[in-house]
Amino acid sequence: MFVPQCRVAAQSSTQANGHIESFNGRFRDECLNANWFVNLRQARQNIEHWRLDYNGQRPHSSLAYRTPDEFAGMFLQARTIGAMIEKLQ
Repeated sequence: MFVPQCRVAAQSSTQANGHIESFNGRFRDECLNANWFVNLRQARQNIEHWRLDYNGQRPHSSLAYRTPDEFAGMFLQARTIGAMIEKLQ
């Protein structure tokens, strides 16, 4: 009988998830430490602006140094072309 085992990394372990630690460091350096927030509204606006830039306009190595918007466009174009080819067959 197979019994699944759950392994939980220590919460303070920086090696638990390298991607999250990398993101947290980048977010801290580029957004939180670079801005002085006067109030919660300003903090939310600045963080949202940074998030939109990070998730849409900035090239990512995991996407062959394309922006997520470029990659999504390529994916949609490839999917559309694939559907058109299937209809022709």
